[in-house]
Amino acid sequence: TVPVIFLIMPTTLSGTLFYLAGPCESDGDDEDCEISWAGTMATVALSLTGMAQGITMLGFAYYVGEGVRDPEVQKELEAMPYDLAVQEADERAAVFRKSFDRYTAWPCLPSFMRILLVSALAMMTISVDMVLGFPSYCFVPFSLTGSIKEDLDGKPISVVKQPWGWIAIVFFMLATVLLQVYNSWATKFTKRCIACEKNELDIADINDIGGSSSPQGEDHCQDHQPDDVTPSVTAKGV
Repeated sequence: TVPVIFLIMPTTLSGTLFYLAGPCESDGDDEDCEISWAGTMATVALSLTGMAQGITMLGFAYYVGEGVRDPEVQKELEAMPYDLAVQEADERAAVFRKSFDRYTAWPCLPSFMRILLVSALAMMTISVDMVLGFPSYCFVPFSLTGSIKEDLDGKPISVVKQPWGWIAIVFFMLATVLLQVYNSWATKFTKRCIACEKNELDIADINDIGGSSSPQGEDHCQDHQPDDVTPSVTAKGV
């Protein structure tokens, strides 16, 4: 990991020089406060940073490619035993994901979950469009070398403009919360449906979780079982 220093050095130097090239905060009339050459050197350091990142990426791709094509490396990889715990965990996750995708397909969702997802999508879309399309209406321009005392009146929260900035933030937070609510419900519902496949729950128990407003509420488990997952394999995926 030692060669990474050649990537870190120009990156850190760029930030330092950009800071030095910023406005002077001296209270006096000290002419030495401003560093005239810092802006030029910051540009040079930033160019070196780009070169270092490009060379690092190319070097990484080259050595990975050499390893992939090396027959000796391939033999060593093939001879390595699989980690059984990891393999079993991956298989369980794959089985659960298939069931999750099948049971939470859009036609099978209850009405309140459809409304929740559409609301989350609308709020997230509005939030992103506001921030990316109209940033000047949402936030006060503030750069790396800006001053909180001068540009934001000493209040960091002032970077958010009212009301549009707060509307974008609130919409983003609400959309995130609604998505978490959906994921929690969908995970619980999928587990109940898998248990239904094993005849451990009746349809009434599934309806208590899925909601009676689902178009396929009463025969959800029967009509949407994964075709390629047997009950014994599914039991391992719970």
